[in-house]
Amino acid sequence: MKITTVLASASLAIFAGFGSTQEPVSRPNIVVFLVDDMGMADLAVTGHPTIRTPHLDQMAREGIRFTSFY
Repeated sequence: MKITTVLASASLAIFAGFGSTQEPVSRPNIVVFLVDDMGMADLAVTGHPTIRTPHLDQMAREGIRFTSFY
């Protein structure tokens, strides 16, 4: 095989994927909070009467809450 044939084949193989119209695969957004010395009812979303946590409350409403796992 001639070197020009090999180079042409390699170039075609490399650039074949650039014209693709497929959207990239979306991955889930995962946020893990690791908190020390915090009780179950220390946030507004879990029932604290005076502490206000609007951003955490919104994340809890729109996401998934794991409240009982080991």
